[in-house]
Amino acid sequence: MGLEHVDPAHITELVNGCVFPDIPTLNYAEFKYKRRTYAIIHVPPSPLMPHVTTKQIVEMKENNQQSIILKKYAVYCRQGAKSDLATPSQHHKIILNRTEVLRSELLSRIKEVAIPIPLAVRSAAAKGISTTLRVARITDDPTAPAVRLTRSKDDASGVFLHEELYDGLFEGINNVLDANDLIAEGRNEFLLGEKVYYRIYAERQHVTGEGRRVSLLFQTATYQFYAPYLYWLAKMPPAELARILTDSLEEERHLYMRMVISLATLLGQEVSNWLFDELDRKWRRYRQKPNYFWTFQTIRNRSGVSDVRLLAARTTPTASISLPDQSRVTVKELLSRPDQAAKYLSEVCVRIFKGDKEYKSLARSLDIFAYANQILSKSKHVVDAIADSHRKQNLNNVS
Repeated sequence: MGLEHVDPAHITELVNGCVFPDIPTLNYAEFKYKRRTYAIIHVPPSPLMPHVTTKQIVEMKENNQQSIILKKYAVYCRQGAKSDLATPSQHHKIILNRTEVLRSELLSRIKEVAIPIPLAVRSAAAKGISTTLRVARITDDPTAPAVRLTRSKDDASGVFLHEELYDGLFEGINNVLDANDLIAEGRNEFLLGEKVYYRIYAERQHVTGEGRRVSLLFQTATYQFYAPYLYWLAKMPPAELARILTDSLEEERHLYMRMVISLATLLGQEVSNWLFDELDRKWRRYRQKPNYFWTFQTIRNRSGVSDVRLLAARTTPTASISLPDQSRVTVKELLSRPDQAAKYLSEVCVRIFKGDKEYKSLARSLDIFAYANQILSKSKHVVDAIADSHRKQNLNNVS
């Protein structure tokens, strides 16, 4: 069949049948040289990268040996005159480019809004009569600062901005997670690195999918990176939190146990007492107990502090926190405004993603201030789930 019978749409369909997500633009052209016609397929840089292969294509050679032309669940990179499997560093660069595209797209959605002014108001303003524009607020906090809009540049302290979002804006974050699933080939592993995890946590509320994805991100934060994780726990049912606590009795990794201790502290005194007694029983027969046990004991013995958030964060209400923009805020202010703490947390996660590693400790503290209340609200149900687990275990031991 000659090239004159080739349908470019069919080529696009064939290519996109082998990759995920679909390549948005695929250009086809023909080039004639020395009485021969050559097909040219041009793939522009894709804003949806990485594109992961979804099929394996093989070629049979004369000796009945198979040659793999396209490997399934892989990412390829162009290197010189050929395409090879992407290296770990290339994987990392692709994800960085993708998240930068998302960031640019988000910023492009912010624009200055022209507010229509009724004719009567314009006429009054032309005569020098003062006019007032009412602004609808999304908060009922009486301490929130007042807002006044003015056309006078001399009186204005800023520009009124309107952020226009659409549902598909954050699909890229989930595409990144989908790509990880394909690369992992069914294994429950996060392979995209610490920086990408922080970028995902900066937009954690837009992560969709079943509980398995939330569990994967929780395990990634606690087992691999010692990164913020409480948002994922807040999404889990109490029975899952109880399972994490009971399973930790067989765990000895120091950083993971620090997370467990923080979780037990945030769940209140009853859970904290139970876990401490269990750990004490476990390590009682050993001459030397692990460091995390003494850390737990220090937290529990802290006198005069009843707020579990302060215990878990190991701080005081009057402590001052320095934010990346050089402003300072007290712990007391953050405890009273979990939503503000969550906002700062997202900003800090982006800074870490860009390479500012010194903010990791701050991110963990902000995580506590933002989501501790949601964890504490599950306390009673977690206690019931732990008790139920013990009853079932005792029944199994008897049988």
